Amino acid sequence: MHKDEQGRRPLHSEEIQRLLDSPPRAGYFRESLETLYQQDQAARREPQLRAGLVLGLAIYTLFGVIDWLLMRDVIGSVWFIRFGALALVLVLLGLWPRRWHGPQPGQARYLSTLLIALAIEGIIALAPVAGRDAYLMTQVLLFLFSFILLRTPFHFSLRIAVIITMLHNLVLTAVVSAPALEIIIHNVLLFSAAGIALLTSYLLEGNERRSFLQTLLVQRQKAELEEINTKLERLSVEDPLTGLANRRRFEAILDEEWRRCLRQELPLAVMMVDVDSFKLYNDTYGHQAGDECLSRIAQELCQFARRPGDCVARYGGEEFVIVWPGATADEAYIEMQKLVIQIRSLRIRHHVSPVTDVVTVSAGIAACVPGSHDSPYRLVRDADMALYNAKRQGRNRCVQAVEQASPPSADIVILNAPRP
Repeated sequence: MHKDEQGRRPLHSEEIQRLLDSPPRAGYFRESLETLYQQDQAARREPQLRAGLVLGLAIYTLFGVIDWLLMRDVIGSVWFIRFGALALVLVLLGLWPRRWHGPQPGQARYLSTLLIALAIEGIIALAPVAGRDAYLMTQVLLFLFSFILLRTPFHFSLRIAVIITMLHNLVLTAVVSAPALEIIIHNVLLFSAAGIALLTSYLLEGNERRSFLQTLLVQRQKAELEEINTKLERLSVEDPLTGLANRRRFEAILDEEWRRCLRQELPLAVMMVDVDSFKLYNDTYGHQAGDECLSRIAQELCQFARRPGDCVARYGGEEFVIVWPGATADEAYIEMQKLVIQIRSLRIRHHVSPVTDVVTVSAGIAACVPGSHDSPYRLVRDADMALYNAKRQGRNRCVQAVEQASPPSADIVILNAPRP
C-alpha cells in the first residue's frame, strides 16, 4: 500500500489525482512517493542505462583518436587525463552501484558527468587553438548524452550545465587566454546546447512522473475496489455488530459439517442460545447498552467454539447458534451448562429481568449422527424446540432436545419460519 511522506497513512487515489491535476513537471514527489517512483524508473531504465554506458564508453574512447591526430607531441599527458578520468568513473560506478537506484539515483551519473567534463577541460587546456572547437563539441555531446540518454535527473542536469559552463569559461580566460570572439562563440554554443538539453530533460522527466502517477492511480483504484469487495463479501457472511458469522454463513457451515459428519459417521451438535428478557433490557437501558451486551455475550460464546469446524453465529436479534461437529448431546449439554454459568457470572446488570438481577441466557441442545434420511434443518428445529422448553421452564438453563421423528420436508419450512 502506498504511503504519504511520513509513511503514516495510505496514499489514497484522491491524493494521486490531485497530483495529476497539477501541470507535469520535473523535481521531487514527497519522500516515500519519490522512492516508489525511483524504484519504478530503475527497473524500466536498467537496459537503457547499460546500453547508454556502452555507447558512451565507445564514443569517449573514439575521441582518443582525435587526441592523437591533434596533439601527438603531448599525447601521453592527454591520454592520461582522458583515460584516468574514465578509470575513476568506472571505479565510481563499480563501488557505488546502488546509488543508481536509491533515493538519489542521479548522484552517480552527476559525479561521473562532472569527472568526464573536468577531463575534457583539462584536454582543452593542452589543445592547440585549432582543436579547441572540436573539444567544445565534446562538451555539447556530453550534455545530450547525460541529460537525455542517461536521463540524469533534472536538478542534477541543471547543476552540471552551470558547472561545465563556468569551468569552460575559466579555462578559456585564465588558462589558454582565448580571444573574446572565441569566448563569445563558445558560450553561445554552450548555452544553446544546455538550454535544448535541459528543456528536453525537464519535459521528459515531467511526462515520466505523470505517467508514473497515472499507473499508480490505476493500481490504487484497483486496490481500493478490491478492499471494498472484500468488505462487502465479509459483510455478506458476517454480523456487523458482533463480528460473528451471520445466518447465511451459519447455514452454509451447517450444511458442510453435516455432509462431513455423514461421511465419517460422526455426531453433530447444534445449540441455540437466547438472551433472557432482552427486549426488557433494551427498553430499560437503551439500544447502545443492548448492543454492548450482545457483543460481550458473543465474545464469551467464542470461547466455547475453538476447534476446527466449530461455528458461532448470530441467528437473529438476541439469538445465537453454535455448531459443534464431533460432539454428542451429553458433551454439548455439559459445555452449555458452563456457558449459562459463565454468562451469569459476567454480572451484566438487568434489574427488570424476571429471572434475576443480571443478564442470563437459555440454551437448547440437539445432536445426532447424520443419516441419509435425516436433515440438518431438523437438527436446528430440535435445538430450537429445546430452547423453547428451556424458556418455558424458567429460563437461565439449558435443555436437551427430545428425539422426534419428523419428515425432512417439513424441517426446511420450520428453519425459515418466523419465531413464535
